[in-house]
Amino acid sequence: MKKHRTSRVSLPIAKLALTAAIGLAITLTLTACGKGGGDTFTDPRDKKTYKTVKIGEQVWMAENLNYEDEGSKCYDGEETNCKKYGRLYYWGAAMEACPSGWHLPSKDEWQTLVNFAGGENAGKALKATSGWNQNGNGTDNFGFSALPGGYHDGGCDCDDGSQPSFESVGDDGYWWSSSEYDSYRSYILGIRYKDENVYYDSSRTFDSRNVRCLMDDAKYTEAKKAEAAAAKAKAEEEAAAYIKANGGTFTDSRDKKTYKTINIREQVWMAENLNYETKGSECDSCQKYGRTYDWETAMKACPSGWKLPSEKEWDELRYASYSFSSSKGLEPGEILEPVFGRNNGYWWTADESADAGRAYSYTLFNQCTDDGCYGANSAKDSYNFVRCLQGNGNTLTDTRDKKTYKTVKIGTQTWMAENLNYEAKGSKCYDNDPANCQKYGRLYDWETAKTVCPAGWKLPSDRELKDLYLVMESSNEPEGDYCVCYSNVSKLKSKSGWNNQEDGSSSNGTDDFGFSALPGGYELGGFHGIGGNGYWWVDGWVNNWIMNSGGYVCECGDEAGVSKSSVRCVKD
Repeated sequence: MKKHRTSRVSLPIAKLALTAAIGLAITLTLTACGKGGGDTFTDPRDKKTYKTVKIGEQVWMAENLNYEDEGSKCYDGEETNCKKYGRLYYWGAAMEACPSGWHLPSKDEWQTLVNFAGGENAGKALKATSGWNQNGNGTDNFGFSALPGGYHDGGCDCDDGSQPSFESVGDDGYWWSSSEYDSYRSYILGIRYKDENVYYDSSRTFDSRNVRCLMDDAKYTEAKKAEAAAAKAKAEEEAAAYIKANGGTFTDSRDKKTYKTINIREQVWMAENLNYETKGSECDSCQKYGRTYDWETAMKACPSGWKLPSEKEWDELRYASYSFSSSKGLEPGEILEPVFGRNNGYWWTADESADAGRAYSYTLFNQCTDDGCYGANSAKDSYNFVRCLQGNGNTLTDTRDKKTYKTVKIGTQTWMAENLNYEAKGSKCYDNDPANCQKYGRLYDWETAKTVCPAGWKLPSDRELKDLYLVMESSNEPEGDYCVCYSNVSKLKSKSGWNNQEDGSSSNGTDDFGFSALPGGYELGGFHGIGGNGYWWVDGWVNNWIMNSGGYVCECGDEAGVSKSSVRCVKD
């Protein structure tokens, strides 16, 4: 049996808001405790029906969840195992998997169940009366019917060269909790065939375990409301700090009015509605809200160097605000309220409608649903606000030193297409030559690398690299005790700048995605490897991501964390 390994990946984003049973046809007839006969719940998403049971003051599903989504799998890929044991979920998916009105239990909520069922030796009372290997069955005193669904090991981060695998079905059952153990692991509850105990352990967030859902109660709902209120207050503080750090001003040369500006991801927006007086505009509290414009006027109203944003560019802004606020209990528009104001207004887009005489306008607030915020198909002679966007293409400007970097979208991820070159304590140029910083970026020590990316960007995690490998169509190639390697690295390498291989053949890449990886080398008791090897830090573990003149990219441990390597940031 494999030991549980620690994780190197960042936590997935947690649930955004409270679930509610609004609009669901839930039929539950609950008994006071123990084995209530015939109590069921039907998941409205896929119409699967689950037995339920009230144990003490808690109402539990009496079966493991079997709701299919992208973050789940059947043991050994066999549907029959899903029907028997439920699906296995990685932690981020588990946090979102339970239906509305139910939730993934915390460690404390698991402990409430354990205490009611007999304490540390509650395993026998919670186990099903059949299905456990070597006669390790239980008495199922309360109808919880725990089964040994095993788990899926998400892959190697240790020195034994192990690969992803399914383990322990029939022997052990493991269930996720919502409680975090540290930055890359969360608590699980375990029951084994060979004893009567229950125990807690931690599991890497990209391993997969079973889910047992707990019904929301008044205590849970109040706790989530308090948590959401605290998170919102904190988010508002962070938003204010973000605006302070990323804000600026712009003076319109036509009328000398000065506007606040804000850098949000790769976009630079005016942080106030346009208030330029021209024919085709109207004023109603202009000093507070800006002017409104008909569409034809709006299309040419922004000052030189600025433009009316397209609907897609508005969507990018909304997505940026959604990502920033998603784990903080805020709606997508709320994080932008200090910048855009909650005036229940519409802003013009540059996109015409297919309907004659109409164009699209956009709102961040008063037409938001669970799926996002939508615009309206407005008559061109109606009047809406204008918010101007500075056109800056696929680039990022680091507000700390005003350096600009190319960016590239690969799959669902947006990466810097150049190594970071922000001068910070704990960084060096290769050979202490500024020309190498200009070409390859700076080399950073581990502690500096963890926090050096600009606001809205971060050091990539192991999970984000794995997603990148999927886009690259890489195959896994274990390499020695401390590395795991992947093929097709030429797709990420720049088309020039790499030394030839020993046989004289080129080791340059095809740069299929515009990632443009260059061999910046590393520093450890001297400078090494420039032109032949690239080393980048990976978040969540002291680890290097290495490309060489061959055909592979490898992840290799650097447990001491004493070297200096490059940094390539990914959008947060």
